[in-house]
Amino acid sequence: DKLHASGRKTPTFDPNAEYTFEFFQHLLSFDEFALDFGMPIGKHPLCRILNGQPLKFMAAHQFQESNRNGKAVDEELRWLWSFDLWHESLYEDAKSHDRA
Repeated sequence: DKLHASGRKTPTFDPNAEYTFEFFQHLLSFDEFALDFGMPIGKHPLCRILNGQPLKFMAAHQFQESNRNGKAVDEELRWLWSFDLWHESLYEDAKSHDRA
């Protein structure tokens, strides 16, 4: 990938870039495979939302190419890693979609 191919010996940080991170593990109950919003909303099973699909975890780098004026002319989302998390509660829905 272009980040590695640049040949930099050390990681760099660009103060002009925008870095965003989202972590929702405090809302996720892996034992019950549900979102737990606490009271008064409560828990909501993810199998109802995911429709037989796994829960995806991913990280990506958004690469932008700019013209001479600094205006972004091309934007690309490059995956750093991605994996799917399956739970037994998804199995029946996944099977029914596989038959379709």
